Amino acid sequence: MPTKPLSQKVHVLLKEAEEDLRYGCLNKAASAAYFAARMAVEDMLSGLNTPIPRRDDKLVHILLNLGHTTEAEALEELYILRKKADYDRSGITQNEAQRALTLALETTASIEKIIQNHKRGYQ
Repeated sequence: MPTKPLSQKVHVLLKEAEEDLRYGCLNKAASAAYFAARMAVEDMLSGLNTPIPRRDDKLVHILLNLGHTTEAEALEELYILRKKADYDRSGITQNEAQRALTLALETTASIEKIIQNHKRGYQ
């Protein structure tokens, strides 16, 4: 039986981000979107037996070193949006929350394909 490449928590966080966006909880949506993408990257690195750094910039650098530039740039943008959601007094706008969700959905789908290809023996 094939296993799912991404942990269930990734899917839960994506669903929560979608629901938060729908109900106008924009800061929560951006934060959940970021953590979904981050967890997907962590799932990938775990499958590669690569240590998972705590610092976000180091995680981005690992993606870059593995040649996953698009995913690295998306994770970096998501991190900036999450910081704004969590720390900035102005908070996240509707457009930024939608952007975060879109980036998270694209990034997690891409990471899932990378994991599946790696399991097949080519990356």
